[in-house]
Amino acid sequence: MSGWGMGWFGGGGTSTKKKDAPKNAILGLRSTLEMLTKREKHLQNQMDEQEALARKYVSSNNKNAAKAALRRKKQYEHALEQTSAQMMTVEREISSIETANINKETLDAMKNASAAMKQIHGGLTIEKVDSTMEDLREQHAI
Repeated sequence: MSGWGMGWFGGGGTSTKKKDAPKNAILGLRSTLEMLTKREKHLQNQMDEQEALARKYVSSNNKNAAKAALRRKKQYEHALEQTSAQMMTVEREISSIETANINKETLDAMKNASAAMKQIHGGLTIEKVDSTMEDLREQHAI
């Protein structure tokens, strides 16, 4: 009864959660980046629309409406700048997580290599090497 159903009640499974955490974080950040890209396109369309309205109002001598359209365009430009900055931040975070994950994988590989080397050399001692070399010298002498 020690581990039965622990995954259902919040216990157990922590090693897979830790292993999947970077992947899940990157997936979440990529979906956020996709949403921000859509927002960026929408804001650009809004800016283009307001600029077209302003040109239309200027040609029809409606300067107040043209000014209002240009003010709205300016607001959209500001929102676009903020969105671009957010996208840069998200991209930087994705890169940081990927780099950290690569560093961790490299360290784990190095630990495994160290453990393998210790296992290989575990049975070797100076006395055993000297004894083997002495036996070889005797065999060569014969």
